[in-house]
Amino acid sequence: AKDALAQFKINRKDCDLKKFTGKMADFKMWKKRLIDHCAASTGRWKEIFKMCEDSEGPITRHYLESLHIGSGYSAWSLAEDLENFLVKHLSDGIYERREAWCGGEDGNGFELYRNLFREFEGGSTLVRMGGRKLLNSYGRPQRGEDVQKHFEDWQILLSKFGADLMMNPKECFYRSLEIIPAEFEEEIVMNP
Repeated sequence: AKDALAQFKINRKDCDLKKFTGKMADFKMWKKRLIDHCAASTGRWKEIFKMCEDSEGPITRHYLESLHIGSGYSAWSLAEDLENFLVKHLSDGIYERREAWCGGEDGNGFELYRNLFREFEGGSTLVRMGGRKLLNSYGRPQRGEDVQKHFEDWQILLSKFGADLMMNPKECFYRSLEIIPAEFEEEIVMNP
């Protein structure tokens, strides 16, 4: 039974995860490193983080206590361990509001992560608005920049913040012409 819980133990030694600054621009990379660090103990952490990200409503202690891991342990034990780990890697500003980020349930690391994700990457009005502004002002690649990567990054933004544009192929086509090098634009328009 102890082994079931032990496989989820987050390594505290040799941890080079930096503190999350509380800046939206830094969240995505910090999140990737957090997930990679936790997944080093078991890949199932990736599923847990995905579940937190996809959860529409609060992840409560009551719910977590009903999920059993091995004999005599619930998912609440994992939530507490995650919260204990996360708070050591958060800026002072976020740390000060720890209880609110945890949904009013001290130790609820799943809810803490869910709220961080919602606030800084997926779902808050501010994130959607910022994403749309970024999409609308994307621009052409800088000289020497990898055009393929520039276009792929734009496609990711488009799928996240421009779903309505994807329903309009002509608008999508015209917008794509605005983010590629001018010489490619001319070639595509002249030789469709």
